[in-house]
Amino acid sequence: MPWEGGAPAVIADLPAPIVFGAGGPDGVHLLLHGEGAAEGWVVPEGGAPHAEAAGLVIPAPRGPFRLLAVLEASRLVLRVLPGGAAIEAAAMLPQWLDGRRFAYVGADSRYRVRDAESGAETILAAPGRPFQWASIGPDGKTVYFTLPVGHVTRHLIANFAER
Repeated sequence: MPWEGGAPAVIADLPAPIVFGAGGPDGVHLLLHGEGAAEGWVVPEGGAPHAEAAGLVIPAPRGPFRLLAVLEASRLVLRVLPGGAAIEAAAMLPQWLDGRRFAYVGADSRYRVRDAESGAETILAAPGRPFQWASIGPDGKTVYFTLPVGHVTRHLIANFAER
């Protein structure tokens, strides 16, 4: 749907349902639930959608780096492109902080910030287990998250028939 409102428009016809997506300077990158395996697709602005990789490509907002996120059984494996070693992460999508640094939750459940060029990594102090809806601030030092809070009360209505 356009930002200004109005009728929705079809951008692309895809061969399978969308699982995840990531916007990038070169278009929209999608992970589709294909037959038997997940497939990475890209919908370039003004172009035809096409298969891209065996996982979700998450481009940096600027510069040459991209992340390839691949689900292997119950693990999320990240690879920095071009040419990076595999990084095991928790099943939570990483986020780019700038053109070189990205944040993710490691397999050890710790928040991490990694420099894509040097491979240097910083572990952030954060409370307890990682939260599904967490976000690392652009400073690479602050973890923002929400906690669900719910309260249940029960009352016995003794005079229900009299109401």
